[in-house]
Amino acid sequence: MIPAWKVRREMLRFWRQITGLPGQIAAVPSKLMQRRQRATYDRDFDQLVQITTGDLAMGSKVAIFLLYQPKSVPRSVFLTLDYLISHGYAPLIVVNGGAAAQDVPALRRSAWLLVQRPNFGYDFGGYRDGLKVLRARGTDPDRLIVMNDSVWLPINGDPIRQLEQHLDTNDLDAAGLNQDEKVRYQPDGSVRFELRQIESYFYLFSAGFWKSDVFKQFWDQYRMSSDKKYTIKHGEIGFSKYMMDRGRRFSGLMRRSVFLDRIESCAPDFLHKTLTYAAYADAKYARERDELLASYDGSDAWRDAALSHIRANALRRPFNTSFCFAADQLFGTTYLKKNSQTYFHDMRAQYLRAVEDGGVTPPAPDILLEIKALVANHDPKTAERTL
Repeated sequence: MIPAWKVRREMLRFWRQITGLPGQIAAVPSKLMQRRQRATYDRDFDQLVQITTGDLAMGSKVAIFLLYQPKSVPRSVFLTLDYLISHGYAPLIVVNGGAAAQDVPALRRSAWLLVQRPNFGYDFGGYRDGLKVLRARGTDPDRLIVMNDSVWLPINGDPIRQLEQHLDTNDLDAAGLNQDEKVRYQPDGSVRFELRQIESYFYLFSAGFWKSDVFKQFWDQYRMSSDKKYTIKHGEIGFSKYMMDRGRRFSGLMRRSVFLDRIESCAPDFLHKTLTYAAYADAKYARERDELLASYDGSDAWRDAALSHIRANALRRPFNTSFCFAADQLFGTTYLKKNSQTYFHDMRAQYLRAVEDGGVTPPAPDILLEIKALVANHDPKTAERTL
């Protein structure tokens, strides 16, 4: 007999397929337009994309660094470039939408190549073009970083050194800062974690992998699009799935399951601080947090309740966004996301509180100023709404 939970799962899947049909039909004109845009873009690539030689020499390591800064390039971007260069990476800077004239000289000073392209295809469109330019130059770096400016990096620590060690020690094809895991709820109430995509704001690739036929095949067939959902599905998620389905080894420094394992051994006072600086996308969990803080007594019973709360939220939302203090203490804060969603804004506000209280080591002064400015200028009306 088929278990009831399987029947419910299949019925829900069928319902989603049926209710999604109107949206799929409505999207047909947009898909046709995107197809024409891709064809025109690839045909006119040499006219649309401007490639300028920078001041730095090509070395044994390259970092494709994608920027989207329609106003001006902030100081933190140059700090990231300096950090890449200090680890021996020659930056191939790709600017979606082009760079402001006043920023070009400074970008060239920090670049091996500067590639300015139309703002088409989001980050994976820029990644594709950066890889295309890299191949066309006939270069053969031993390490390749592909990243974008949607995060501040480094906040603290030395993430490149950590990632290079992680890549080599575990004989990986690709390493990242954070790797998503799909939560599978089991009939007995337990959960199982399935490795999914490395989050696309930072990849480190081994030489053997990025030079492989399977790597080239993915990018040759990838159809870039200015549809954000398409790019996430076929770019960020699709890239990792394509490679992992073919036996390639991907791993992130941080994962949900590792966070949950590590926090199980933490003391009540640590959990109290974790909740003090927590941010929530769901009002239910925010109310629970308030009740837990109000009832704090350091007992084992309180600790069990706090762990249950943290686990329930972390199974539903990004743990390092909800619990920035715990993530910092258990993994180190190597980066911070710039996402404009109110949930991420709340995380940054709590992170600043933790910095001011001395619970978290502050980042470089220029980065700290940018974080403070983003928090101060947050407007819920214009924030992204994807949760």
